[in-house]
Amino acid sequence: KPRPPADVDDKAFGFLSATSTAAEKARLAIARAGRASASASGKGAGAIKKGARTASSAGAGGTSTIARLVEEKRAEEARKRKLATQTKKLDAQVAEECANRDRERAMAMASLVADREVRAMHAVTDRVREMERDANEQLEDGESGGIDETPYPSEVVRALSDD
Repeated sequence: KPRPPADVDDKAFGFLSATSTAAEKARLAIARAGRASASASGKGAGAIKKGARTASSAGAGGTSTIARLVEEKRAEEARKRKLATQTKKLDAQVAEECANRDRERAMAMASLVADREVRAMHAVTDRVREMERDANEQLEDGESGGIDETPYPSEVVRALSDD
């Protein structure tokens, strides 16, 4: 056979280059065997194509290239599905951890607010007791007033704001 120009792919013309893989070499050898058997029987160009196709589909070890590619594609899709499932599980775990952290933060804030309210109520109670004591002392000393000098709501508000 004449060699094609250097810029043309060798594999297209049935030549093997130094970088050809073992699978490519086996495929070309099978195709050549199919063409040779078809041409030896003298059935013409159609028989040569069919003979090459039949021989190459038999393949090395009985596995055709198409079946191997289909199996690789299925395996790749299975890996993608598995990764997608793992990603969904991890996303769910992260979301749960974030929700737990937010819940803990909200509980801590509620606790702080409750503590402030309790301290404010204690301050009001202490202020009211102090004012009652002052009023009682004034009554005991004989000063006028007493009951009229009990704390008004504005004084309670001031006691809360002092804390």
